[in-house]
Order: sequence, then structure tokens, then C-alpha cells
Amino acid sequence: MHNTSLRGLLAFILFFSVFWHFAVLDAGASSNHASTSGTIKKRVEKPVRNAISIRQKTQKEQEKWLIEREKMLHELEQLDAENSEIETRCQGLEEGIAHAKQRISLRESELKGIRQIAEDIQPFLNDTLEWLMSETEQGLPFLIDERKKRMVRLREIMDDPAVSVSEKFRKIMEAMLIEAEYGTTVEVTRENITLSEEPVLVNVLRLGSLNLFYQTLDANRCGVFDTATNRWIDLSMEHNREIRLAMDMAFKRRPVELVILPIGRVSTK
Repeated sequence: MHNTSLRGLLAFILFFSVFWHFAVLDAGASSNHASTSGTIKKRVEKPVRNAISIRQKTQKEQEKWLIEREKMLHELEQLDAENSEIETRCQGLEEGIAHAKQRISLRESELKGIRQIAEDIQPFLNDTLEWLMSETEQGLPFLIDERKKRMVRLREIMDDPAVSVSEKFRKIMEAMLIEAEYGTTVEVTRENITLSEEPVLVNVLRLGSLNLFYQTLDANRCGVFDTATNRWIDLSMEHNREIRLAMDMAFKRRPVELVILPIGRVSTK
């Protein structure tokens, strides 16, 4: 009985020893497996995280590129539109330049013609001025100072190379018009004239550009200017009334009526 119990105890101890051995072995195996699994997990998770990070960065770069691409496309469209507008403007400028060249060519032809006209008209202006000066010096002696000053000024203008031909022509025509207007007007002025080699204050009647008549202030003497001898001559008293009537009409003191006056060269009576 005692031996049986001893054998049972020994068997239990042996079993327990084997069990413990295997338990220890199993525990070691489990510990090794856990360590291996942790290492594998770490090796797998790191590339995955790297891949995810790379994917995220790639996606962000792609989104950024898409935005940049849209911006560049928009800018390209604007540049195309501006280029088209510039081409249109360039075409318009080229057409404008062509038209401007045509106008310049036309103006050059016109200027050439004007220069030719200026060369041709200069002798005419000189002759006209000489005629005006001759009329002032040898014609009827009225408004002498005013007319002589005008002729002097015209001579200065004609001799001035800085004055254009058109301005010279305008001034000559202006003087001719003034002289022509004298022929359509009648006026009476009070002047000192030489009669019998003595100055006498008289009323002078200018009958257009035809002739000049005088009448003394007391109306007892009258006469006419003789252009042939360039002096004043007396008229018979039969013309005194007609001269007085003409003067009254010039002063608008009476209505216009027909009067008879000696025009041209007359002889004294």
C-alpha cells in the first residue's frame, strides 16, 4: 500500500514534470510567435503608411496641377483673344498707313501744283501792286495818306519772303476791293486845296472814282480837279447849284435825283 502510494506519487511527479516541461516549451513557443508577429506587423505597416502618404501627396499634386492647368488654359484663351485683337488692329493700321500714303502722295501733288501756281502768280501780284500804286499817286487825290500807307504796307508784304503767296494774294485782292468800293460811293469832306497858288478851305465832293468837285464855304466859287494837269480848276457858276445839290444828296439832306456835272477834262469859262 505504501509502495503503491509511492509509485503513484512518483508518477504524478513525473507527469507534472513532463507537463511543466511542455508548458514551458509551449510558453516559449508562444512567446517566440508573438515576437515574430510584432516584427512582421511592423514591416508591413511601414510600407503601407508610406504608400498611403505617397498616394495622398500624389493626389494633392494632381489636384494642384489640374488647378494650374485650368489657369493656364484660361490665360491661353485670353492670349489668343488678345492676339486676334492685335492682328485685327495691325490690319487696320496697315490699311490706315496705306490710305495715309495715298493722301500724302495726293498732297504732294497738290503742293507741287500750288508751288507752280505761286511761281506763276507772283508776277501778276507785282503788276497789280504797281497798278494800285500808280492809281494812288496819279489818280484822284482823295484819302491820300490812308491810301499811301496801304500801298507802303503792301510793298513790305510783297518783299517779305516769310509771307506766303496766298497771304500776299489776299492782301492785294483786299486793296483792290477797297479801291473798287471807292468807285461806288459818294462823300463830302472838308479840305485845304490850292487855288491860284493859295490854300483855301473848301468842301470837296468825291463822285465815286470819276472826279472831284469843290465848293467854297460861302458857296460863291466851285470847280473840278483836272486829272490831265493834276490841279484844281474853276467852273462857271452855272455848275454851282448842281454841285450843291449833289453835296446835299451825299449828306442825305435831300432825296437822290438827277444832276448834271462836268465829268472828265473841262475848260475854264
